[in-house]
Amino acid sequence: MLDAELASGRLVRLFPPHELPGSWVFALHSRPGLLRDPHVVQLREFLLSSARGGTPK
Repeated sequence: MLDAELASGRLVRLFPPHELPGSWVFALHSRPGLLRDPHVVQLREFLLSSARGGTPK
């Protein structure tokens, strides 16, 4: 997903010399305490299950 966004120009590489090899489907970032929100927890579990190849709940 990120590779397609980068190729289309919708995302840009901020630090090209420091990039990691590979392609990611999801990148999860959150602020402290955000996992107290049940909606965020549900979305996080869905994304992690999908990334692991499981069937999302």
